[in-house]
Amino acid sequence: MSSRLVYGLRLRHLTPSTFSSRSRYLPSSSRSITSTLSFDSSANAPSSSHSPADSLVAAKTRDLLSSLERADANPSRPWGHYVNLLNYMGLEKLPLEVHQLVLRKCVPPAKVLRAASKREQRALKHPHALHVYENRLQTVMKNIRSAGWQAELDDYHFILEQFAAVGHYIGSRGVLKEMAFVGVQPSAKVYRLCLQALAFRLTLPCPEEQRPTLLKETTNMAREVIGDMRARDIPLDSVDTDLAIQIFGKTIDEKGFDELIKFSYGIDLAYPDRLPLEVVERQSASKAETSEAVDSPLRLQPLTTAGLNVIIDVLGRTGRISKMIQAFEVLTEPLPKSSQSPPSLFDEDEDDYSTINPPSVPEPIYPLPSARPNSTTFQLLIKHASRLNHPVIARHYFVNAWCTDRDEDRRIKIGLCTLPVDKIAPPLLAVNKSMLVPLFSLSNRDKRPELMDWTYRMIKRALRRKRRDLFWYSFRRATRYGPNMAHDDVSGVVSESGSLPRDIDAGPDVVDVPLLTGPPSDGDELRGASDSTSSASSLLETPVVPPAEISTAAPTISTSSPDSNSPPTPLAASSSAKSPHPETDSSVLDLDLDSYRSQSTSLRPGIFNIDLHISYLERDVSQLERLAGDVERVLGRTLHRVKERLGRRVWTGKDVWLSDEKDRVPVAKKVWKEVVNFVPPEEGKLLRLCPKQAEQIRRGRSQRQKKR
Repeated sequence: MSSRLVYGLRLRHLTPSTFSSRSRYLPSSSRSITSTLSFDSSANAPSSSHSPADSLVAAKTRDLLSSLERADANPSRPWGHYVNLLNYMGLEKLPLEVHQLVLRKCVPPAKVLRAASKREQRALKHPHALHVYENRLQTVMKNIRSAGWQAELDDYHFILEQFAAVGHYIGSRGVLKEMAFVGVQPSAKVYRLCLQALAFRLTLPCPEEQRPTLLKETTNMAREVIGDMRARDIPLDSVDTDLAIQIFGKTIDEKGFDELIKFSYGIDLAYPDRLPLEVVERQSASKAETSEAVDSPLRLQPLTTAGLNVIIDVLGRTGRISKMIQAFEVLTEPLPKSSQSPPSLFDEDEDDYSTINPPSVPEPIYPLPSARPNSTTFQLLIKHASRLNHPVIARHYFVNAWCTDRDEDRRIKIGLCTLPVDKIAPPLLAVNKSMLVPLFSLSNRDKRPELMDWTYRMIKRALRRKRRDLFWYSFRRATRYGPNMAHDDVSGVVSESGSLPRDIDAGPDVVDVPLLTGPPSDGDELRGASDSTSSASSLLETPVVPPAEISTAAPTISTSSPDSNSPPTPLAASSSAKSPHPETDSSVLDLDLDSYRSQSTSLRPGIFNIDLHISYLERDVSQLERLAGDVERVLGRTLHRVKERLGRRVWTGKDVWLSDEKDRVPVAKKVWKEVVNFVPPEEGKLLRLCPKQAEQIRRGRSQRQKKR
């Protein structure tokens, strides 16, 4: 090494006192090293008292700090400088702040690792070593302990974020054990990141022979995390609940799911019409301590439509059909409180013999959970009822969805004629293809011609109504916004104040509009919604052009499949690309857990979007037309096979069951043809031939019969 380089890099001997004093707290985001660490000004002055080894250490220190200062540096560069510096200097002379900065700079960002894990499918090749740079993180934490320092809580947060990005739940469990060993109290974010790692691991591919082991390990760890949170009185937030529900839903853990629903939403699936006993006892204990009602540490999450759908889906997938029906009926129509019951005729007589101090019933501090169903709710009900071979239940809920769809459509039509557009709530439900496919699959699987014929008639009926609705809404849009309106220029969400409410996941309260009495026909609905409010609709004939800056991303009904990765919600934006905040549409596995709360609290109810509603009607009409063709073809084939099977019995002289006779009786061939319109196989082949060939064959048969 030249003397010029030695004197240029000559610094004082590096000690912990060389660095400026600062707080031990270090956020996860990178900071400028120059403002964090600083050397003495006299360290740069040339001195003959320093040895070449000191100069070499100073050079390596400067290289390390320079690599840590770079925002987009390669993670291997600071790691290499860090290892070289420790080989020359030792652990006891390096400050804690440098270890913490190296910990954050020696690995790529979490988003990069998550994209790489999905692309490279590392879970199949290395199922127990999902994080590529886990050894670096372990080495830095070991160096911190060996140097006599104590890692901070934010350091564990950073490591757990790295593990959650790749679904490394085994490493997350090791971090929890280390925190318990060194005495660091875990925070809510620690458990949230552990749940995120578990949920993301279940979405990654896994060999079939290792799948049972993976489900068992993730289930046990999820139970441990939730149990530890309850033991430390750490409440489950909405993100924690969503992550835990995804885990127990995929692992089909009935016990863990029931406990989670009980302590998250306050729903006891054994008795869904009352609060769980644990919640009531916690309420009584809190009231006994103080005269005033205080907030219980057990904070319950409000039940949303998405939460209701998850409960229905898990109960259906586990085969608990009675629990599924009970949960739907109770949670969508909660029982009224005892104080709301009408007074009895015998109240006066009972007062005469009542005690002086009747027992007081404590008022619950939590309201009974309830949520409004949407399209996905009925899709799940029909799907699981059909899969479990309950055609009566499946038909019942389809009829229920049909009536609700008509009520929502009637409400919107009246609102378009009598209310401003920003006062109309979007529909929560619409009959679509996803509700009819399970019924058709059940009828085709079990060869039930009656159910298949009923399904076909419902498809044709839904097609007629949706075509009429499409014509009505298209006419209303043209008369309200003008005939020269472009398709992308109408948002249907013009507010009187000029502001656009943002979307939310839960449906808003519906505007109270008097509905039409009785079940009118399709034509009566259209005439009743327009003629009965002709005076009010005349005021709305003026074309209204919405401002150009207003986005068209308004919430509408959600008609997505219930099997999708992402969870079902009652409201959806027209496109994620058009959303002003696309991060709110991402999965809970990709959320920034620090900013999720501020984003979710700023959302406001959405309103009706006529342009998007028409596009959904057009899509439903197209899907139902294709489904009607498929059902008609399968129904014809099924009926023909039944006729052939019974026709063979008739042709061999055997008896068949007749519903009119309510008995098995022999039937003549001629009578059988007239009753069931049966075509023998020979005549069926003739029908498939060209007319000339069929006529020639018929003439040949008639001539042979005459000769006989």
